[in-house]
Amino acid sequence: MTFCRFYHLGTMPEYLDALCSDPQLASEFAFGRAVDTKCFDDQVELGPRSTQAEDGRTLKQMGKSVGANIRGCVLSSVLPAEDFHVPERTVIEFSTISHPGVVLGQNTILSHCTVPGGPWNAATPTVVPAGRLYHTVPIRTTSSATQTAFVTVSFAVDDDLKRVTKGGKSLWDLRLFQAKATAEESFRVTMEMVANGNGGPEGSQRGDRRLFSMGDVLEMKDEEAIMEHRKKMTMRMRE
Repeated sequence: MTFCRFYHLGTMPEYLDALCSDPQLASEFAFGRAVDTKCFDDQVELGPRSTQAEDGRTLKQMGKSVGANIRGCVLSSVLPAEDFHVPERTVIEFSTISHPGVVLGQNTILSHCTVPGGPWNAATPTVVPAGRLYHTVPIRTTSSATQTAFVTVSFAVDDDLKRVTKGGKSLWDLRLFQAKATAEESFRVTMEMVANGNGGPEGSQRGDRRLFSMGDVLEMKDEEAIMEHRKKMTMRMRE
């Protein structure tokens, strides 16, 4: 009889624990701290194991120093430098962090995100609030297949999205997040909202901008754009 093992990854804490702290799972699925991951290279010319990012900068495979700097888990992503610090119990998947001035905290999940930052030599780092999920989703805002926008949702990793509050609403239904033309801008406005603690009330609009809930995003997601992003990131890692 074939031996089977069941891993339950149904909550964000379980996901973090499994990918960052479970050596048996890592061994069985043959993944480590950095899987199909590259970083930006300051060298101008492309090397034998390098490729080029969309902005023209050079990418290269992560070197042997990855173990000293990545304490969490990075999957099919691009980091700003080979010595970029990924703290314990942090997962980065199908994401791009372009600037070394970005600072991540523990208990963070970045999923399908493009993380903006200031100038390369900025004195003030871009601090991503810790203990949260950030997940960027392309959505179709109209019936036209060409009208794709991006929404980055964010929740604390221990939030219960379906728990109904006294007001009869759940986090799943609250319309808090703006749609933007690019994934980078979408991440920026959501990160600023989280940092400032100024999420709008359910059903509100900020100026003439509609806000979206997790439920809205699930219904309006652009599945083709999601798969295209994952395919692009996977192919970029393997070039």
